[in-house]
Amino acid sequence: MPVKFSDGEHALQLHQCYMSLAKNCSHEEMFSQTEQERIPILNVSTFLDNKGDATHSKCLAFAESGSTLKLSPVFIFNLASNPGGSSVYAQQFFENLNGGFAKWKMARGILSSPAILQSWSNLNPKRHKGLEEMIASARMGLEQQRECPARTWTMGVDIREPKAKQKLYSGCCITLINRNVASSGEAATAYAKSLKNTIIIGENSSGIGSFGEVRDYQLKNSHINLNLPCKLFIASDCVEARGYLPDFWLDSPEPVKEAVRWLKQPESYQFEFPTAPVQGK
Repeated sequence: MPVKFSDGEHALQLHQCYMSLAKNCSHEEMFSQTEQERIPILNVSTFLDNKGDATHSKCLAFAESGSTLKLSPVFIFNLASNPGGSSVYAQQFFENLNGGFAKWKMARGILSSPAILQSWSNLNPKRHKGLEEMIASARMGLEQQRECPARTWTMGVDIREPKAKQKLYSGCCITLINRNVASSGEAATAYAKSLKNTIIIGENSSGIGSFGEVRDYQLKNSHINLNLPCKLFIASDCVEARGYLPDFWLDSPEPVKEAVRWLKQPESYQFEFPTAPVQGK
């Protein structure tokens, strides 16, 4: 890229941020918990749970792992290249970690109609673990809609604050994101921000989160298949196509390694860790 200074024009060499190349555990593995230098590391590659009991149990294992980290002074939450899935598991994880409190700072609109209820009713609850109540509710609502069909929007905003009696997580969560983090991966980023001490490192996320709960439809005569959302999300700090911005930008394909080194040797980096949660070198 050419840039001009008082002494003339210079060529500035640019490259795609190496953070985009950061790897996570495989989508088949979905979730793994490891440790480096006494620092817990959670790798979460996807929140997709649409392949039956196996994937659902792995997502639940991630959600339940929040309870095991309550006494950890710091942990690394690696979301690199997580394309999303169901935001329920990230919410449950942070509730388990943070004394029952997890907040996604956004406003939302939920559309309901006979077609949407029908699409939920068509799901097999045995293949969609965790959605059994929603599917049952949709089937009941569909019967009511047949008598009096209606298309309605339900609007809401999460204004909750933690209660005085809730024992909140006092440690620090180092969240790693890149531009391949999207949808419910970005929701997980938002829930991480509900902690008292969260530092987001990497590059901006995808910014694919304005619409959710995509439903499948087939037109009656043409048999054209459509995928249309039934939820609208508006988050002031997550701009569509730009995503969430990190607190610290990182140009490395090995963010976990860099984060561990930063925590152990903060003086070797341009920006030092605000506190010293990890004792020893």
